[in-house]
Amino acid sequence: PPKVWASGTWYYMEASAPPPAATPPLLPVPTTIPTPTPGRTPTSVSARRPCSPADLTLAVGEFDFAMGARLASIRASNRSGSACYLDGFATVRLLQGGKPLDLTIATTSSEQPGMEIDGHATRVGIAPGHAARLLMYWRGYSQAADTTTPQTLEVLLRPGVAAVPLEVPRPLFDLIDGGELRVGNWLPTA
Repeated sequence: PPKVWASGTWYYMEASAPPPAATPPLLPVPTTIPTPTPGRTPTSVSARRPCSPADLTLAVGEFDFAMGARLASIRASNRSGSACYLDGFATVRLLQGGKPLDLTIATTSSEQPGMEIDGHATRVGIAPGHAARLLMYWRGYSQAADTTTPQTLEVLLRPGVAAVPLEVPRPLFDLIDGGELRVGNWLPTA
């Protein structure tokens, strides 16, 4: 079942990884960063440092409205000069007119949003000039929701860094107090 946190709280999920095996010998740092080949399925690259808000251009986009089920994405494009990584799930908070909506925030799978399947909290390395994305899923409230007051989505990449406020483009999230927003895991993207 999905993990659920109380509305209005910030949460963070650690990426799960098996314990490391014996320490490998230190190898020289590569002088070039491997990048995904155009036309192929995007893959994660090796990265030695977490992404900071200054490394990324974050944007809300790709809204999809179908029969009550809604999807929107967050795209994180690496504009720095070196690879960096994102872990697991971002933490989000939706504000309308500057006030937080009272939502239940849960996790979902970016591969199968809306299914009763949690995403896998994995590490995604992003090469310079490349991106990762996550999907957000909710059941829309259509006309019961305020679709005229501007919205801001605050995105927290990890604890200890400032949340990044993103202006939500139209169409807005058609959510109301008491609604649920499921946040998917980060995935590499083209």
